[in-house]
Amino acid sequence: MINPENHIKKKKKKVLHSAAEIMMQVRTSENAGKGDKKEREK
Repeated sequence: MINPENHIKKKKKKVLHSAAEIMMQVRTSENAGKGDKKEREK
């Protein structure tokens, strides 16, 4: 038998993890954009 509580907890962890990954990707893309602007200003 699968314990439904454990199953839900695992799903929540996966969702939180993917959300954190998306935040990291957004931050890195923003930093890359800032770097491009600095290069253009030179």
